[in-house]
Amino acid sequence: MPKEEKSTADSAIDIAAGIAALVIALALQIWLNSRKQNKKSGSAANSASNETQQSSKVMLTETVCPERNPECKKKWHQKPNNWIKAATLFFVGGYTILTFCLVLTSRDTEHRQLRAYVGPQKSNGISTITAACQYCGIIDPAQQAKNNLTILVKNFGLTPAYRPTDCLLPIPVAVNEALDITSGVKMVEERCRSAVSRPTIWPQEERSYVSPFNEEHIELFRKATAKEIDLYVAGVITYDDAFGSSHKTYICYKYLLVDGLQNWESCDGVFGADD
Repeated sequence: MPKEEKSTADSAIDIAAGIAALVIALALQIWLNSRKQNKKSGSAANSASNETQQSSKVMLTETVCPERNPECKKKWHQKPNNWIKAATLFFVGGYTILTFCLVLTSRDTEHRQLRAYVGPQKSNGISTITAACQYCGIIDPAQQAKNNLTILVKNFGLTPAYRPTDCLLPIPVAVNEALDITSGVKMVEERCRSAVSRPTIWPQEERSYVSPFNEEHIELFRKATAKEIDLYVAGVITYDDAFGSSHKTYICYKYLLVDGLQNWESCDGVFGADD
Protein backbone atom coordinates (compact mmCIF):
# COMPACT_ATOMS: atom_id res chain seq x y z
CA MET A 1 0.00 0.00 0.00
CA PRO A 2 1.53 3.37 -0.94
CA LYS A 3 2.53 5.68 1.86
CA GLU A 4 0.20 8.66 2.08
CA GLU A 5 1.27 12.24 2.63
CA LYS A 6 0.46 13.91 5.93
CA SER A 7 -3.09 15.28 5.70
CA THR A 8 -4.55 18.50 7.07
CA ALA A 9 -6.34 16.48 9.74
CA ASP A 10 -3.05 14.97 10.95
CA SER A 11 -1.52 18.45 11.22
CA ALA A 12 -4.52 19.59 13.24
CA ILE A 13 -3.98 16.66 15.59
CA ASP A 14 -0.40 17.79 16.20
CA ILE A 15 -1.66 21.30 17.03
CA ALA A 16 -4.29 19.92 19.39
CA ALA A 17 -1.66 17.78 21.11
CA GLY A 18 0.54 20.86 21.61
CA ILE A 19 -2.33 22.83 23.11
CA ALA A 20 -3.16 19.93 25.43
CA ALA A 21 0.45 19.84 26.63
CA LEU A 22 0.29 23.58 27.30
CA VAL A 23 -2.88 23.13 29.36
CA ILE A 24 -1.30 20.38 31.44
CA ALA A 25 1.81 22.48 32.05
CA LEU A 26 -0.29 25.50 33.11
CA ALA A 27 -2.37 23.38 35.49
CA LEU A 28 0.76 21.87 37.02
CA GLN A 29 2.31 25.31 37.51
CA ILE A 30 -0.82 26.63 39.29
CA TRP A 31 -0.89 23.58 41.55
CA LEU A 32 2.80 23.90 42.45
CA ASN A 33 2.46 27.61 43.19
CA SER A 34 -0.54 26.93 45.43
CA ARG A 35 1.33 24.26 47.41
CA LYS A 36 4.38 26.45 47.72
CA GLN A 37 2.33 29.36 49.05
CA ASN A 38 0.52 27.11 51.55
CA LYS A 39 3.81 25.73 52.83
CA LYS A 40 5.23 29.24 53.29
CA SER A 41 2.11 30.44 55.11
CA GLY A 42 2.19 27.41 57.40
CA SER A 43 5.86 27.94 58.12
CA ALA A 44 5.20 31.58 59.00
CA ALA A 45 2.36 30.64 61.39
CA ASN A 46 4.45 28.05 63.22
CA SER A 47 7.37 30.42 63.61
CA ALA A 48 5.11 33.12 65.04
CA SER A 49 3.85 30.71 67.75
CA ASN A 50 7.32 29.70 68.81
CA GLU A 51 8.32 32.21 71.50
CA THR A 52 11.94 31.08 71.66
CA GLN A 53 12.55 31.92 68.03
CA GLN A 54 10.08 34.79 67.72
CA SER A 55 12.66 37.46 67.08
CA SER A 56 14.33 35.53 64.25
CA LYS A 57 11.01 34.62 62.59
CA VAL A 58 9.58 38.15 62.51
CA MET A 59 11.85 39.13 59.66
CA LEU A 60 11.00 35.92 57.69
CA THR A 61 7.28 36.47 58.22
CA GLU A 62 7.55 40.07 57.07
CA THR A 63 9.49 38.92 54.00
CA VAL A 64 7.11 36.11 52.98
CA CYS A 65 3.85 37.83 53.87
CA PRO A 66 3.97 41.33 55.36
CA GLU A 67 1.13 42.00 57.79
CA ARG A 68 0.31 45.22 56.03
CA ASN A 69 -0.44 43.26 52.84
CA PRO A 70 -4.16 42.32 53.01
CA GLU A 71 -3.71 39.77 50.23
CA CYS A 72 -1.88 37.47 52.65
CA LYS A 73 -5.00 37.01 54.78
CA LYS A 74 -7.20 36.00 51.83
CA LYS A 75 -7.95 32.39 50.93
CA TRP A 76 -7.26 30.92 47.49
CA HIS A 77 -10.75 31.56 46.12
CA GLN A 78 -10.72 35.14 47.40
CA LYS A 79 -7.81 36.17 45.20
CA PRO A 80 -8.83 37.53 41.74
CA ASN A 81 -5.53 36.45 40.21
CA ASN A 82 -6.30 32.79 40.95
CA TRP A 83 -9.72 33.09 39.30
CA ILE A 84 -8.08 34.55 36.21
CA LYS A 85 -5.68 31.58 36.07
CA ALA A 86 -8.52 29.10 36.52
CA ALA A 87 -10.62 30.79 33.83
CA THR A 88 -7.66 30.70 31.47
CA LEU A 89 -7.13 27.02 32.21
CA PHE A 90 -10.77 26.11 31.56
CA PHE A 91 -10.86 28.17 28.37
CA VAL A 92 -7.73 26.57 26.93
CA GLY A 93 -8.90 23.12 28.02
CA GLY A 94 -12.32 23.60 26.43
CA TYR A 95 -10.77 24.92 23.25
CA THR A 96 -8.47 21.89 23.11
CA ILE A 97 -11.36 19.45 23.50
CA LEU A 98 -13.41 21.26 20.84
CA THR A 99 -10.45 21.26 18.44
CA PHE A 100 -9.92 17.54 18.98
CA CYS A 101 -13.59 16.77 18.25
CA LEU A 102 -13.45 18.86 15.08
CA VAL A 103 -10.31 17.03 13.98
CA LEU A 104 -11.98 13.63 14.44
CA THR A 105 -15.04 14.76 12.48
CA SER A 106 -12.90 16.21 9.71
CA ARG A 107 -10.82 13.05 9.42
CA ASP A 108 -13.91 10.81 9.29
CA THR A 109 -15.43 13.02 6.57
CA GLU A 110 -12.17 12.94 4.62
CA HIS A 111 -12.05 9.13 4.76
CA ARG A 112 -15.67 8.78 3.63
CA GLN A 113 -15.10 11.10 0.68
CA LEU A 114 -11.88 9.47 -0.50
CA ARG A 115 -12.20 5.78 0.36
CA ALA A 116 -13.05 2.94 -2.02
CA TYR A 117 -16.64 1.83 -2.60
CA VAL A 118 -16.93 -1.56 -4.33
CA GLY A 119 -20.25 -2.97 -5.49
CA PRO A 120 -22.11 -4.46 -8.45
CA GLN A 121 -21.92 -2.39 -11.62
CA LYS A 122 -25.36 -1.63 -13.01
CA SER A 123 -26.40 -1.18 -16.61
CA ASN A 124 -29.72 0.62 -17.16
CA GLY A 125 -30.58 0.01 -13.51
CA ILE A 126 -30.05 -3.75 -13.77
CA SER A 127 -27.02 -5.37 -12.15
CA THR A 128 -24.70 -7.07 -14.60
CA ILE A 129 -24.95 -10.67 -13.43
CA THR A 130 -25.25 -13.71 -15.70
CA ALA A 131 -25.50 -17.47 -15.23
CA ALA A 132 -23.90 -19.53 -17.97
CA CYS A 133 -25.46 -22.96 -17.81
CA GLN A 134 -25.59 -23.91 -21.46
CA TYR A 135 -23.62 -27.07 -20.68
CA CYS A 136 -25.68 -28.10 -17.69
CA GLY A 137 -27.25 -30.97 -19.63
CA ILE A 138 -23.91 -32.37 -20.78
CA ILE A 139 -22.30 -35.09 -18.70
CA ASP A 140 -18.78 -34.36 -19.95
CA PRO A 141 -16.91 -32.72 -16.99
CA ALA A 142 -14.77 -30.65 -19.36
CA GLN A 143 -17.91 -29.02 -20.78
CA GLN A 144 -19.60 -28.68 -17.40
CA ALA A 145 -16.59 -26.71 -16.14
CA LYS A 146 -17.64 -23.92 -18.51
CA ASN A 147 -20.82 -23.37 -16.51
CA ASN A 148 -20.41 -20.41 -14.21
CA LEU A 149 -21.90 -17.37 -12.56
CA THR A 150 -20.42 -13.99 -13.53
CA ILE A 151 -20.94 -10.61 -11.91
CA LEU A 152 -19.49 -7.25 -12.91
CA VAL A 153 -18.25 -5.08 -10.03
CA LYS A 154 -16.78 -1.61 -9.90
CA ASN A 155 -14.79 0.53 -7.50
CA PHE A 156 -16.88 3.71 -7.35
CA GLY A 157 -14.49 5.42 -4.91
CA LEU A 158 -11.46 7.69 -5.31
CA THR A 159 -8.81 5.38 -3.83
CA PRO A 160 -7.89 1.71 -4.45
CA ALA A 161 -9.66 -1.28 -2.91
CA TYR A 162 -6.99 -3.64 -1.58
CA ARG A 163 -7.21 -7.43 -1.15
CA PRO A 164 -10.76 -7.79 -2.54
CA THR A 165 -12.54 -11.13 -2.26
CA ASP A 166 -15.82 -12.31 -3.76
CA CYS A 167 -18.14 -15.21 -3.07
CA LEU A 168 -21.49 -16.06 -4.72
CA LEU A 169 -23.85 -18.84 -3.59
CA PRO A 170 -27.02 -20.21 -5.23
CA ILE A 171 -29.68 -20.56 -2.51
CA PRO A 172 -32.88 -22.53 -3.32
CA VAL A 173 -36.30 -21.83 -1.83
CA ALA A 174 -39.79 -23.16 -2.48
CA VAL A 175 -41.73 -21.69 -5.41
CA ASN A 176 -43.14 -18.24 -4.60
CA GLU A 177 -41.31 -18.20 -1.27
CA ALA A 178 -39.08 -15.25 -0.42
CA LEU A 179 -35.53 -15.71 0.83
CA ASP A 180 -35.18 -15.14 4.57
CA ILE A 181 -32.62 -12.35 4.86
CA THR A 182 -31.24 -13.47 8.23
CA SER A 183 -30.62 -17.06 7.15
CA GLY A 184 -29.22 -15.84 3.81
CA VAL A 185 -26.64 -13.58 5.48
CA LYS A 186 -25.70 -16.36 7.92
CA MET A 187 -25.18 -18.83 5.08
CA VAL A 188 -23.04 -16.34 3.16
CA GLU A 189 -20.89 -15.59 6.24
CA GLU A 190 -20.34 -19.29 6.94
CA ARG A 191 -19.50 -20.43 3.40
CA CYS A 192 -17.49 -17.43 2.23
CA ARG A 193 -14.85 -17.34 4.97
CA SER A 194 -12.18 -18.97 2.79
CA ALA A 195 -12.56 -16.68 -0.21
CA VAL A 196 -9.22 -15.96 -1.91
CA SER A 197 -7.99 -12.39 -2.33
CA ARG A 198 -7.88 -10.95 -5.84
CA PRO A 199 -5.72 -8.14 -7.29
CA THR A 200 -6.30 -4.54 -6.24
CA ILE A 201 -9.28 -2.76 -7.81
CA TRP A 202 -8.24 0.75 -8.81
CA PRO A 203 -10.55 3.79 -8.66
CA GLN A 204 -13.37 3.64 -11.26
CA GLU A 205 -12.13 0.25 -12.48
CA GLU A 206 -14.66 -2.42 -13.51
CA ARG A 207 -13.94 -6.10 -13.13
CA SER A 208 -15.78 -9.35 -13.87
CA TYR A 209 -15.74 -12.02 -11.18
CA VAL A 210 -16.48 -15.58 -12.33
CA SER A 211 -17.63 -18.32 -9.95
CA PRO A 212 -17.56 -21.82 -11.52
CA PHE A 213 -20.52 -24.13 -10.91
CA ASN A 214 -20.18 -27.45 -9.15
CA GLU A 215 -22.62 -30.35 -9.57
CA GLU A 216 -24.91 -28.98 -6.86
CA HIS A 217 -25.12 -25.58 -8.56
CA ILE A 218 -25.88 -27.16 -11.92
CA GLU A 219 -28.72 -29.19 -10.43
CA LEU A 220 -30.19 -26.08 -8.76
CA PHE A 221 -30.23 -24.13 -12.03
CA ARG A 222 -31.82 -27.05 -13.82
CA LYS A 223 -34.66 -27.11 -11.28
CA ALA A 224 -35.04 -23.31 -11.36
CA THR A 225 -35.27 -23.37 -15.17
CA ALA A 226 -37.94 -26.08 -14.92
CA LYS A 227 -39.89 -23.93 -12.39
CA GLU A 228 -39.48 -26.61 -9.71
CA ILE A 229 -37.88 -24.15 -7.26
CA ASP A 230 -37.15 -20.47 -6.93
CA LEU A 231 -33.45 -19.65 -6.87
CA TYR A 232 -31.53 -16.78 -5.30
CA VAL A 233 -27.88 -15.92 -5.73
CA ALA A 234 -26.37 -14.30 -2.63
CA GLY A 235 -22.83 -13.39 -1.74
CA VAL A 236 -20.41 -10.85 -0.37
CA ILE A 237 -17.51 -8.71 -1.59
CA THR A 238 -14.89 -7.78 0.99
CA TYR A 239 -12.00 -5.32 0.64
CA ASP A 240 -9.70 -2.97 2.56
CA ASP A 241 -9.64 0.75 1.82
CA ALA A 242 -6.60 3.04 1.64
CA PHE A 243 -7.05 4.04 5.29
CA GLY A 244 -6.77 0.49 6.67
CA SER A 245 -10.49 -0.16 7.27
CA SER A 246 -12.26 -3.33 6.08
CA HIS A 247 -15.62 -3.25 4.30
CA LYS A 248 -18.27 -5.68 3.04
CA THR A 249 -20.81 -5.34 0.25
CA TYR A 250 -23.57 -7.94 0.36
CA ILE A 251 -25.13 -9.14 -2.90
CA CYS A 252 -28.47 -10.85 -3.46
CA TYR A 253 -30.53 -11.41 -6.62
CA LYS A 254 -33.46 -13.64 -7.52
CA TYR A 255 -33.04 -15.72 -10.67
CA LEU A 256 -35.94 -15.33 -13.10
CA LEU A 257 -36.67 -16.46 -16.66
CA VAL A 258 -38.77 -14.07 -18.73
CA ASP A 259 -39.58 -15.31 -22.26
CA GLY A 260 -36.59 -17.61 -22.05
CA LEU A 261 -34.22 -14.78 -21.08
CA GLN A 262 -32.46 -14.34 -17.76
CA ASN A 263 -33.67 -11.60 -15.48
CA TRP A 264 -32.32 -10.76 -12.03
CA GLU A 265 -34.40 -9.11 -9.33
CA SER A 266 -32.55 -7.41 -6.49
CA CYS A 267 -33.30 -8.46 -2.90
CA ASP A 268 -34.26 -6.03 -0.17
CA GLY A 269 -32.70 -5.57 3.28
CA VAL A 270 -29.03 -5.76 4.19
CA PHE A 271 -28.06 -7.12 0.78
CA GLY A 272 -26.58 -4.47 -1.46
CA ALA A 273 -25.36 -2.41 1.50
CA ASP A 274 -21.74 -1.30 1.81
CA ASP A 275 -20.69 -0.96 5.45
